[in-house]
Amino acid sequence: MKNNSGYTLIEMLVVIVVFSVISIVAAETIILTLKGTYKASAISGVRQNVDYALGAMERQLRGAKRVTSVCDGSSKSQIDFVDQNNNPVSFTCANNSIASSSGTLTSNTITISACSFVCSQGVSNSAPYVTMSVTARDIGGQNAPVSATTQVTLRSY
Repeated sequence: MKNNSGYTLIEMLVVIVVFSVISIVAAETIILTLKGTYKASAISGVRQNVDYALGAMERQLRGAKRVTSVCDGSSKSQIDFVDQNNNPVSFTCANNSIASSSGTLTSNTITISACSFVCSQGVSNSAPYVTMSVTARDIGGQNAPVSATTQVTLRSY
């Protein structure tokens, strides 16, 4: 009499193939999820850097006494002004970062790919306003670009 209590070679191969396919699909899902998480984290870091730089520039420009750069509506990579304490201050987009007179406003983990300041005169002798636009991306290889634009009207003009 023949003993049929074991598995055949074909049954074992079928089970191995099925488990291999399931494992490959699960691994790909995990890899895609991790890539998405890393990219979201990179975008968040770039956004925080850009928001910090724009916030610092907004606060100083809003309280500025006057803009000493030409205010003709043209786009420039630098803006100069006199702050509320009569100190000359400038913001510059150079060397893939944003810098003020006192130091760099952006982290070395991001690079600024586009940055501009547009100073325009207000209507009928009202205070001038400055539009700042920044595009930045992380340098960690996630290729996570972030763009932001804000407009500030000087208060003490």
